[in-house]
Amino acid sequence: MGNCVRLSSATGVDRGRERQRDRCALHQGCAIRGPAGNRLPQIPANKQSAFAQYTVPFGASLDGFARVDFEHTGLFYNNGDNTLSSGGYSLVNVRAGVDLGKTGD
Repeated sequence: MGNCVRLSSATGVDRGRERQRDRCALHQGCAIRGPAGNRLPQIPANKQSAFAQYTVPFGASLDGFARVDFEHTGLFYNNGDNTLSSGGYSLVNVRAGVDLGKTGD
């Protein structure tokens, strides 16, 4: 296999579908309390991810690679009343390695 570049991305956007349906959401034990119509806690409004990977052959059965992953999580609330929020965050991961290929049966 020759030099190769792979790119991929994914996006998820919640337009308010994940909302509390009544004053006591999820379980009968009322683990989450808050007004009907509020966003459920810990569920971000949007989330995106993408990666880029470059692969180069090192020999007949070895490939080297370098990869960068990016992930963004948007604002989410930490309680059922939607009064305490986290502003969202982004993560970047970088890795490099050697794919040994098929090492045996």
